[in-house]
Amino acid sequence: MVLAPAPMRYRARVSSTREAALPAIIARALARPGPCLFLTGAGISAESGVPTFRGKEGYWVVGSRHYHPEELATRAAFGRMPAAIWRWYLHRLRVCRGAQPNLAHQAIAGLAHALGDRFLLITQNVDGLHPRAGTPRERTYEVHGNIAWMRCSRGCEGLALVPEELLASDAAERLESADRAGGAPPPLLGCARCAAWMRPHVLWFDEHYDEASFRFDSSLRAVDSAALLVVVGTTGTTNLPLQIGERAVRRGVPTLVINPEPNAFSALVQGQPETAFLQGTAGHWVPRVVALVRDAGAGVAVNPESNLKLASGVPDIAGWLAAGLKLGLGTDGAASNNDLDMFDTMRTTAMLHMLIDDDPRSMPAQTVLEMATIGGARSLGLGDRLGSLEPGKLADVIVVRMDTARQTPLYNPVSHLVYVTRGDDVRTSIINGKVIMRDRQVLTLDAAKVIADANAMAACKNH
Repeated sequence: MVLAPAPMRYRARVSSTREAALPAIIARALARPGPCLFLTGAGISAESGVPTFRGKEGYWVVGSRHYHPEELATRAAFGRMPAAIWRWYLHRLRVCRGAQPNLAHQAIAGLAHALGDRFLLITQNVDGLHPRAGTPRERTYEVHGNIAWMRCSRGCEGLALVPEELLASDAAERLESADRAGGAPPPLLGCARCAAWMRPHVLWFDEHYDEASFRFDSSLRAVDSAALLVVVGTTGTTNLPLQIGERAVRRGVPTLVINPEPNAFSALVQGQPETAFLQGTAGHWVPRVVALVRDAGAGVAVNPESNLKLASGVPDIAGWLAAGLKLGLGTDGAASNNDLDMFDTMRTTAMLHMLIDDDPRSMPAQTVLEMATIGGARSLGLGDRLGSLEPGKLADVIVVRMDTARQTPLYNPVSHLVYVTRGDDVRTSIINGKVIMRDRQVLTLDAAKVIADANAMAACKNH
């Protein structure tokens, strides 16, 4: 275990590479095995308006004394005045809740879905903007914790979300009552197992990194196998992030450093092969880097109905499209979707995102249809061979009946395909020029036998 703060050990020097060299660096990196690793710090969230809380914006008054953040964010301070520390953290949580993920957060989330198991995010930020942008939690290491979660101060296992009631306007009064009651926690902040105070799930200045809470060992192991490291908006003033940078350079991992000013990480990559210091903001550089990874072959399979059934979140399709990612629409497997109906999936995708975005124009039918056709082909790297009806492409065609009562009147064929059509409206299917189904009759399989076999297998499994 290692103490959180670490001294700066490098003079700030600039190692710059022209943008023209980036495609080759990224392409060679992705040709290696291993994950694409992003390491993010306060700089990326500062572009969403989240302060660092280390300056004057982090000062807090308890009684008649002004405290600096370094004095408050400690286990020792929490032991002396837990209610006061909670008031400060609830204020910080309200600030973080008021911020929104920016284009850099969205681009990273899109890349996480594009690369799947080849992606890992290690973030120092406790604001929760990465998961809110859509980065999967199972591929995110929050090495300084997350301000929206809490855990028992005596070490009982498990995390719990900070109750919404504590963000109400009268929350401060409840905590002041706890102070007057002699330090006993209010019900919302008492551990359900031992009745001790719950504490914010963050790494304090007088604490150590560990594996159980902050994925210390896993983070270092990830560097050992990484194909690419992208460092965004962190200065290297805490121990684990700087260890990650040092370890990556020592092992020859291609490394990109994005920051407005030179720092310890830019000094690390100075003169090193397959590295670049990209001086500027996260909003400027991260979408460009993601686009280069995209051009190197990454695409995103979006499965919104599966996400809904499994309660695994709503993908930020509009943000990912704006970031230039290649998106393809899918159903996922029968276990997490059931009907595998692409028309139903298109309809759900369009209406879900209109609701989420609070804008009936945010997900046009044409955009959804393209994701289900040419978008899927491009996400697989096959856009030059299939996905649209063009000379030289594979003859993959379906014939859809559009004259039923449900389809009448027909004002806009594209809108009808997305909002009205169902899978059983498809009359004929042609794959690479071969007719597979004609007038609802499958020509390559015995449909009755397939159904009987499926029922028999299900019966065996149930017994």
